[in-house]
Amino acid sequence: MKNKTIAINPKAWYQADAGWYIEGRYNYEAAQTVSVVTGKTFDYESDLSCSITPIAGVVAGEFNGGIIGCNASADYKKCVFSLQTEYAFSGENKRCNFIYSWVDLSYEISGVLSAGISLQKTHLHRVSGQSEAGLFLKGAFGKWELPLYIFNPCGSQRYAVLGFNISLE
Repeated sequence: MKNKTIAINPKAWYQADAGWYIEGRYNYEAAQTVSVVTGKTFDYESDLSCSITPIAGVVAGEFNGGIIGCNASADYKKCVFSLQTEYAFSGENKRCNFIYSWVDLSYEISGVLSAGISLQKTHLHRVSGQSEAGLFLKGAFGKWELPLYIFNPCGSQRYAVLGFNISLE
C-alpha cells in the first residue's frame, strides 16, 4: 500500500484598485515556512488582455531568505494563459536556492467551468530541473473557485492538488 501525504498550503492575496499586490503563503517554498511577497500589477485591456506583476518578498521557517519573481497572465476570448515564477534564495546556504515556475493554459467550457493543462518546474542550485505536467478542472461559484489538478496523470508518481480560493474584491 502506498503512503498518502496530505499537505495544506494556504495562500491569501489582495490586490488594491491602484494595482498594489500582497500575498502571504504557508508551506509553499518549504514545509513549515511562511512567505510574504508584494508587488504592483500592470494591466493591458483589449481583445488580448495581459497582466504582469513583478514581486519580491521574504521567507522564514525551515527555509529562510528572499524571493523575487513575477505573476503574469494573458486572456483571449475563452483561453487563459497564466504563469507564476520565482527565484527563492537562501540567506543561509546558496545550495538551497531554487527557481520555480507554474504555468497553466485553460479553456472556459462554460461560465462556471474551465479545463486545461499545467506544467510546474523546479530547478535547484547546480542541479538539473524537474518538470511535472498535469491536467486540471476548475469550477467557479460566485466568489469561490475550486481547482483540481492531477500531476503526472499517466505515471506511477501521480498526485492531486485541490484548491479552495475566494475572491475578496
